[in-house]
Amino acid sequence: MNINDLMGTLSAGYYARQVLAIIILSLAGWLLLWLLRGGYSAFFRGLLAFPAGLSYFAVLSFILLGTGIRFSPVSVSVLAGAGIAIAFLLFIRRGKESGESCLKQLAFFLPAVVLGALVCCSGILSVGIDNDSVFFYSSYPQILAKEGAWRPQFDMYLTNVGPVAAIINTLPFLFGFSQTFGIQHFLNLNFLLVFGFCLKEKTESRLLGLSAVLYLATLPAFLVTAKWVMAGDYFMIFFFLLFAAGEEAGGKERKPFGADRGLSLVLFSCVLSLVRQEGSLFVMLLAVCFSALYFTSRQLMGLMVLPSLLMLFLYYARIYLILGIRPEKTFLTPAKASMILAMCIASGIYVLAVQKILLPKRRRLALLLPVLLLFMGNILMLFLNPHLYLANLHALVLNIWQRNGWGYFGIMAFLALCLVLFRMIQSRSIGFLLSDAVLLSFLLAVLAACFAREDALQLGIGDSGNRLMLTAVPMVVYAMLVRLFAPTDAQDRKEVRS
Repeated sequence: MNINDLMGTLSAGYYARQVLAIIILSLAGWLLLWLLRGGYSAFFRGLLAFPAGLSYFAVLSFILLGTGIRFSPVSVSVLAGAGIAIAFLLFIRRGKESGESCLKQLAFFLPAVVLGALVCCSGILSVGIDNDSVFFYSSYPQILAKEGAWRPQFDMYLTNVGPVAAIINTLPFLFGFSQTFGIQHFLNLNFLLVFGFCLKEKTESRLLGLSAVLYLATLPAFLVTAKWVMAGDYFMIFFFLLFAAGEEAGGKERKPFGADRGLSLVLFSCVLSLVRQEGSLFVMLLAVCFSALYFTSRQLMGLMVLPSLLMLFLYYARIYLILGIRPEKTFLTPAKASMILAMCIASGIYVLAVQKILLPKRRRLALLLPVLLLFMGNILMLFLNPHLYLANLHALVLNIWQRNGWGYFGIMAFLALCLVLFRMIQSRSIGFLLSDAVLLSFLLAVLAACFAREDALQLGIGDSGNRLMLTAVPMVVYAMLVRLFAPTDAQDRKEVRS
């Protein structure tokens, strides 16, 4: 047998299994959202189906690992089936209609998923792989799938790798298709469709939504993250998904809220919390920004803050108290873990305080406040260690200027910013939108996260600070286009000022 025949034999079935995994995850997410429907349109529910299904798998797997129950295809499937059964019982209890509408939606949804999965798993689209991709996001997930539990011997993995990213990458080794490139490409494709749909809804222009998708899909600054087999792609996508779900759910005062909206916010918050070790801080960033919208404090606490805190408590209790790990070289030290917990709890208190004190009369101030607080936090870091802070800032600026993964996006973003400022001056209006607050808060939070690393950032595409800043690219494009083209800006500014 020659090498080509051997490789063909070894990889037999990989393509079909990966396509099947995408279909099953998409159907699971769609079924959950459909059974709990009441908020989303049928089209948006279809767009969120695969991310919801992938999140559902990741969160259930995390619960198994965190509670010490063996993590395996059987245990995950049983738990997932139980969750869907509960959703079905709730559906029956509410007495929602079924039948023809469900079949019509599936008749459109399922072929689209199959076609997308066949393309994404075909190997036509390229991926980027480095040593960390193999070490942290292939070898570790393979070990995790084989062992079925977190072990003390995994100390460096447990404190350096986002556990949810590792869990997502166990899918090939649980279900026998070797690599996650098809799932990552399908998630990217799904994200682009969500991105275009959100822009279309915000600007009321299908042409702009389509143009933005094509622009982002060919943008080197986006593709670097999207094709790299690292946690950055998952982080970038789930941050925007949580933002989009929150903006859709809380952007207007509405009743009823919808259980499908609530489930999406819970799942995306849980995934974002630990897709990177500092991910929970970005969940809190969004929760704080969302507190200026039409959410109640109970909704924000129950759907975002508490799920994120529970993920952290379960993970930290398992690795530090039960497994007792104390690695010599690690990103997540017990001191940093305690600080992250404290900041998340403080964010929850902030959400409650804003709802009680500022709303509904001072929405504009509630939207500006997180940006101002993060700005003051960055000023404090500058005073505490000016050398480190300025070195990080210098490295980030140079990476953008030298096009280390950025292409010419830095120049285009600067020109777009100038155009936005010109229009604001010309119209004599300085309204502040949710996308403005989220983008500015995100950029300031990235600077704070880089400072917490304690070592100065480096020049180069692979520097962790540069990679983290690259995940802001979709949010930059979205915020700029909304500023320039959304016809509802005047209404949004009026709401924020009220």
